Amino acid sequence: MAEYLASIFGTEKDKVNCSFYFKIGVCRHGDRCSRLHNKPTFSQTIVLLNLYRNPQNTAQTADGSH
Repeated sequence: MAEYLASIFGTEKDKVNCSFYFKIGVCRHGDRCSRLHNKPTFSQTIVLLNLYRNPQNTAQTADGSH
């Protein structure tokens, strides 16, 4: 049984853990997702929130002010 659970961990067959969150790191359902989102205790990747400012989301007037 342990081998079977290990083989489906992080796949679509896993009904406990969110496979999309496992692969991508985010889930479109967010907090409403029925599956678990396991966050790693450490990572080699640095996440910088709000680093990129989308030009479409920042309105600018003719004089240059926002």
